[in-house]
Amino acid sequence: MLSTIELQSCSFSGLVPNSMANLARLLYLDLSSNMFTGTIPSFRTSRNMTHIDLSRNDLMGPIPFSHFKGLLDLEYIDLRFNSFNGSIPSSLFGLPSLQKLLLANNHFDGLHADFSNASVPHLDTLDLSSNNLRGPIPFSIFELRRLNVLLLSSNNLNGSIQLEMFQRFSDLTVLDLSYNQLSVDANGSNSSFSSFPHIAALKLASCNLQSFPDLKNQSKLFYLDLSDNKIGGKIPNWIWGVGDGALVHLNLSYNLLVGLQEPFVFPSLGILDLHANHIRGKIPTLPQDITYVDYSNNNFNCSIPLDIGNNLTSAYFFSVSNNNLTGNIPESICNARYIQNLQLSNNHFDGLLADFPNASLSQLDTLDLSSNYLSGPIPMSLFELGRLNILSLSSNNLNGSIQLEMFQRLSNLTYLDRSYSRLSIDANGSNFDVPSFPKFSTLQLASCNLQRFPKLKKQ
Repeated sequence: MLSTIELQSCSFSGLVPNSMANLARLLYLDLSSNMFTGTIPSFRTSRNMTHIDLSRNDLMGPIPFSHFKGLLDLEYIDLRFNSFNGSIPSSLFGLPSLQKLLLANNHFDGLHADFSNASVPHLDTLDLSSNNLRGPIPFSIFELRRLNVLLLSSNNLNGSIQLEMFQRFSDLTVLDLSYNQLSVDANGSNSSFSSFPHIAALKLASCNLQSFPDLKNQSKLFYLDLSDNKIGGKIPNWIWGVGDGALVHLNLSYNLLVGLQEPFVFPSLGILDLHANHIRGKIPTLPQDITYVDYSNNNFNCSIPLDIGNNLTSAYFFSVSNNNLTGNIPESICNARYIQNLQLSNNHFDGLLADFPNASLSQLDTLDLSSNYLSGPIPMSLFELGRLNILSLSSNNLNGSIQLEMFQRLSNLTYLDRSYSRLSIDANGSNFDVPSFPKFSTLQLASCNLQRFPKLKKQ
């Protein structure tokens, strides 16, 4: 008798056959990553079923209360990335062997389960993210004491909740409440107790937080997202020691932060996002192996450390745009060969634009130096940046004359803005209209002393 069906990623379409409901000996069903449509059949006949994966299809409709009832051995349900709607049936929380319930990225709008009567003693993962769930988080959810992962982000849940309530989940390692209409209060009297879960990932973006949660005792935390809140003051220096110095991802963007409490010693961060705050003062020194840094849209008002590029050897993104930074752009930044996106616009940088000594090996895709006070000619090494896709040098004091056909060397270039500098652009090059010239989507040459129209017939 048939006990296992694995047909994932087979490009099947149409309805899930109703004959599936007659497979009494079926234990394991995986139809994920196909194009099945319509509703799902009942699995009540498959009494010994342990695993159901129907994720990443086009299935729709409400899930009848009776469809999963009586499946006493069912351990795993994955219905993510479909179009199911209606309320999440409470019968799912009456499955005594269930360990993982994954319902994210659907259109469920109700969660009426009374978890206090739930018979799911082994449930360790509950993913209800990216649905249309509304109303407050039911307090009975805290009866699911074995939860290890709780994901409720991107719904319409509302109301106020104390962060310390989640201490009741003694095994919790991942919590995501982001992007709801919740107000999370992190000032509970017990929120810093060592009994708080030793969570590895805490995501509280857009939760109306007014202050930093006290996470000093969280020795396993490596991922922290507190972005898009109302946290003011300075970033406390204890935050760099969270997770015993093993914090890898920190996002504090879109808050009301004004500075960093000293002394600060960054851990082995991989991603640091502080953009869209009011942080002033000097640019912090970066950890050696960081890969993503965003300091943009702040009030940093200093020069960039000359050796900052030495700590960007693994970085692919670095932005300090929209600050009040001064001085020269350090050559060490231009020497960071793995950076793909470098954004230094809207500051007060001056002096000559540095050479790109490793231009032929550079991974640079986006270079934005616009709205500064850079002077002098464009270095010829810039035209060796063969992967460059976006180049903006507008609104500077760059001078000299340059042939527009030089940009043929940048064969991947689609966006070029050289407007409002002191450059003279010569569009008379004999080879400018050959097919090898980059096929721009955007070309801005305002105030470039052009004497004639560029030949763009083949662009």
